[in-house]
Amino acid sequence: SLTDAQNQQTFFYQEHEDSTHSGQYLWNGTWRRYQTVNYDVPVAGAPTQHLAVKLSVHGPVISERGQTTSVWWAGNVTSQDLRVLLDIDRSRSWQEFRDALRGWYSPTHNFVYADERGNIGLISAGYYPQVAKGRPWLPMPGTGEYDIIGTIPFDDIPQAYNPPANVIWSANQRQVTKDYPYYIGTASNFFNPGYRANEIHRVLSQPGKLSASDMQALQTDTRDYLASEIVPVLLKSLSSEHLNATEASAVALLNDWDFRMETGSVAASVWWYFWGWYLTETFNPWWKSRAVKVGMGEVWDALGQDLEMWTLADPNNRAFSAPGIGSRTAGDALRKSFRQLIADLVKMLGPNLRSWTYGRVHKRTLENLADVAGLNYGPRADRGDANTPLAAGGYPSTEGPSWRMVVDWGSHTFQSIYPGGQSENPASGWYTNHVDTWWAGRLNPMLSADQASTAAGVRAWSMRP
Repeated sequence: SLTDAQNQQTFFYQEHEDSTHSGQYLWNGTWRRYQTVNYDVPVAGAPTQHLAVKLSVHGPVISERGQTTSVWWAGNVTSQDLRVLLDIDRSRSWQEFRDALRGWYSPTHNFVYADERGNIGLISAGYYPQVAKGRPWLPMPGTGEYDIIGTIPFDDIPQAYNPPANVIWSANQRQVTKDYPYYIGTASNFFNPGYRANEIHRVLSQPGKLSASDMQALQTDTRDYLASEIVPVLLKSLSSEHLNATEASAVALLNDWDFRMETGSVAASVWWYFWGWYLTETFNPWWKSRAVKVGMGEVWDALGQDLEMWTLADPNNRAFSAPGIGSRTAGDALRKSFRQLIADLVKMLGPNLRSWTYGRVHKRTLENLADVAGLNYGPRADRGDANTPLAAGGYPSTEGPSWRMVVDWGSHTFQSIYPGGQSENPASGWYTNHVDTWWAGRLNPMLSADQASTAAGVRAWSMRP
């Protein structure tokens, strides 16, 4: 199976220009002339648009806010993806599987391996750009000293085979620890924060064996790992507070909550909104007092991970005492955020707390590839959020686990599901025939190659040149 490795594959370079070298940029001590590539873009019902793209040695040039920036992208590195996939399909062992992936460069993916002999493995195969020096998560000087100098050697890229714990998991999280010697990206804007991965690891690490049915349930698990960490701290901070009736009812629901983001849960709605209120309460005063030009949304995940750590392990951190706020702790910020949230939810959703169900505020839409709204399925109330194995971030959520598959090596069977249907034709009965099955978290039995070649089909298609 595959998941996105999410390492940094795009780098930005500020090209050095001056008025005495028109149309040129300085690179490795020499002034070079920009190249230009011209494109004609046909437009339906309108004249053809002519586009001239300026190129430096780093890539396409973007001129914005008085700066000339080039974009280096690993997707431009030649990658024999089709050949690699065919070799993977032919592989009969971990070594053959691993060797096949040596030619895979972009996009970087976590390739998961398992065989009937009980071996498991994972390789985050792809191109991991390395720079000579500098801070690659920011725009770097384009004068040559900060250029891409290669990739991580294949034997050193993130990978594991038959680990001692006997489990491997992947959910777009950072694959390595802080001791890893190579740069692969920062937590601020590349990798998933890791809450989905933590929940998956929690389930896989429990005593006893896991069945194929257990793995199917894990794919649609709605337990929010971050909520399981933060909500108990919130409740403790409120334990001695004098609460109004609505606040007290919300606290009672949170006390009884199992941290699952289910459509009928009111506690799930309270948590879903609370985390954003808490982030804003903590960081917005800093943004205002320092006139930060970067929107908080640009670094939301990074701020969230900081706030998680401070709430759990450093409640007296100075971040809670922003200018104009005065001295306070995480507990103070938690309490203020909660009270403000409940008052706001009364205005947003009405005074009847029992009506604040998660399905009312959280929807999912299955989008079509043509991006035509009328061909979408939804929006429809759905479970999960950005922190659950059943990934459903955003509102409405338009992303998540499309293809699901579970292989039972003991019975030599496998099941799978893909949302939508077998046809791309919206008029076909097979356009949405799998939607309800996918939405309910169920799987359909699949045929092996031998079974498929001998099975009696409902329809017979004859294809001729």
